[in-house]
Amino acid sequence: MSKSYRELFILQGSHLFFLIPLLLSVYIQIYWYMFVISIMLIFSFLYHGTKEKLFSQIDRVCAISLIVSNVVLCLLGALWSVHFLLVCVLIPTSFYFLFKKDRYYWNHSLWHIVSAYICVFSLLTYFVGL
Repeated sequence: MSKSYRELFILQGSHLFFLIPLLLSVYIQIYWYMFVISIMLIFSFLYHGTKEKLFSQIDRVCAISLIVSNVVLCLLGALWSVHFLLVCVLIPTSFYFLFKKDRYYWNHSLWHIVSAYICVFSLLTYFVGL
C-alpha cells in the first residue's frame, strides 16, 4: 500500500471513532444528536475521500453543527460532572490537532478521534444531568 493510500486509510478510518457517540446517542435516546452525527459522518467521509469543494463546505457546516450540538448537550447537562471537565480539556487538544499543518493525515485523524471523544463526554455530561 502506497503512502498516500495508507494516509487516506488512516484518515477515513478515524471516522469509525464517531460510531461510539452515535451508538451512545441511540442508547440514551437522543435521536436528534444521532442524526447530526450521521450526517456529519457521511459528508466528512465523502469530503476526505473526494476532496470535492462542495463536500468541503458541507463538511464544515456539519462540523459546526456538531460543535453547537455538543454545547447544547453540555449546557443542558451536569456542568459539575467529571465528563464536562474532560470536554473542557479535550477541546483545546482537538483544535491543536486541527490547526497543526505538518503531517496533515495524522493530525487530522487525531482531530477526528479527539472530537469523537468530546461527543461521548458531551453526551455523558447531558445524561448525568438528567
